[in-house]
Amino acid sequence: DKTLARFDDLAPIPGAAPFVFWYRQSPGPLLAKFPSFVTEMSEPPSVAPGSATVVLDTKGRLLRLEVIPSQDEPPAVAAAGSAAPGAADPLAATRTPDWSTLFAEAELDPASFTPAPSDRLPPVFCDARASWHGALRGRPGVTLDVDAGAYGGRPVYFRVAGPWDEPVGEGSPSTPRSAGTSFLTLIVQIPVLVVGGLLARRNLRLGRGDRAGAFRIAVYFLVAHMGVWALWAHHVPSLIDEWDLLVQGLSWTLYNAAIIWLLYIALEPFVRRVTPGSIVSWSRLLTGHPRDPLVGRDILVGCLGGALICMVVTLADLVFGWLGLPRSPPGAGNAIVLLGPRYALALPLDIQLHGMLDVMSIFVLFLLCRIMFRLPWLATTAFYLTLATPIVMSASNPVIDIPTIGICLAIVTFLLIRRGLLALIASFFVVQILMIATPLTNHLTAWYAQPTLISVVAVGSVAAWSFRVALAGRPMFRPGLLQD
Repeated sequence: DKTLARFDDLAPIPGAAPFVFWYRQSPGPLLAKFPSFVTEMSEPPSVAPGSATVVLDTKGRLLRLEVIPSQDEPPAVAAAGSAAPGAADPLAATRTPDWSTLFAEAELDPASFTPAPSDRLPPVFCDARASWHGALRGRPGVTLDVDAGAYGGRPVYFRVAGPWDEPVGEGSPSTPRSAGTSFLTLIVQIPVLVVGGLLARRNLRLGRGDRAGAFRIAVYFLVAHMGVWALWAHHVPSLIDEWDLLVQGLSWTLYNAAIIWLLYIALEPFVRRVTPGSIVSWSRLLTGHPRDPLVGRDILVGCLGGALICMVVTLADLVFGWLGLPRSPPGAGNAIVLLGPRYALALPLDIQLHGMLDVMSIFVLFLLCRIMFRLPWLATTAFYLTLATPIVMSASNPVIDIPTIGICLAIVTFLLIRRGLLALIASFFVVQILMIATPLTNHLTAWYAQPTLISVVAVGSVAAWSFRVALAGRPMFRPGLLQD
């Protein structure tokens, strides 16, 4: 089966759904710190006695239970060891864990499972452990492993795992490729900051650079990023802990704002000399003219370009199905937006900020190509190939992926050369919010539909506003057009 319907068969299988529902409780505040500031299923770690974590699938079936026993709970092992041989143990009944309740919450039939060796250590302390292995009722081809643990006769651990699950507490192993990528990122960032600092110092000494524009964009990033932090961070009812979260969020934001200011001062004079037309609308926006028709035009063109990229990628996925190839699985996007309305509201702003940084990085690459190759067509070709090479090398199906990547990057190159920086930022905003970051759905009454509605409204609002600004006060329709 190579259609999208093949994923529907996973719904009856516990733990096979792409999303899970988790709930955590702790005797003290759950302090989620840098870099996400968001409380997650395993962050911050559960270490306090009395902490508990419950994980359910989208059908409400129990997938995992972890409880850290309280320090005042009596262990059953000590009581059992002190009993005389053959003597009646009054605590024996209370020490025998009742696993049937957990199986019932997981909607599993205990008769379908057989005891198995407990070869997986639980993440919490237990004085009694048990494991089972069996097939799902009605699905003999699907095997599940069930692990359980108890302390003092009370269940403190339960986990339903399929062959697709990683062991608890283990993530993807580090590979030489990932380590090399991290090292490469580091050795690229440090020279960029050093060279950027030297260029910025030189431009400031010579009186070059748009200092006012650099200050405005740094302040905008500071205010907007702190707005995202305020919406995303897990706030706690403790003044000292909340102050600690604020200091961490503000320090990281100030660091990024300072880098933006530094690189803008370093590169802006070169951009004005090499490609002045690419930042005209951007400069007008920075100087406080958001209703300039040129600003509206470039944002509108960028929105259309981003929508066109989304259409090309979607059409390529349909071609996969027409050719009998496996189609891409539904994208989960940034699942953090499913945690509540405030996360969904912060997502468009966060996408816009990171899109601006990504586009500026691409713009630096384009600027370097223009400096290295004096002929415009040669610089454009070098820029296009530099962008395309790493993406093409990671293509899973070259027959479809290479043409798709080629068309999408052609749109990106056209927007940058013909409409400039602002149009490319708008296109990245649309692509990120409609195709990458947001888990979209056409089931608008489902519990996970809220991010879809907010994303569509955000993109539609930006497109409608830019269209109105681009008209420069002219009517939408020519007078008399709709008259007989």
